[in-house]
Amino acid sequence: MKKLFLAILAIFSLSMMSMAQEAKVANASSFDAGKKAGDFSFILPENVTAENVTQNSKYYTHYFTVTFDDATNRADIKMITNDEKSRHVIIRFLISLGVEQVTMNGTSENVEAFYQSHLK
Repeated sequence: MKKLFLAILAIFSLSMMSMAQEAKVANASSFDAGKKAGDFSFILPENVTAENVTQNSKYYTHYFTVTFDDATNRADIKMITNDEKSRHVIIRFLISLGVEQVTMNGTSENVEAFYQSHLK
């Protein structure tokens, strides 16, 4: 019985890891320019809806505004104040949408590592 439980637990754990949601940087080549201007674009996972984006972005209006294209799942983020603290809040927003990984230039990083290497 113990082996059966451990086997089920292992299968469940592996399936949860494979379902990690991933966002992509919409235009990696202009991401650094966007960082200077305070404009960012992410392609969100397919299961994220306009309603999800609207509901979650309302908590971050002091930091940025979000426009969302439902057809392409592209979220455009415009910073109110473009500083390190405010850019870190983008990570909280992505996490609130269930995003755990961000891919840029073919490299996938967890959201905190992405912040440290690209948004800080």
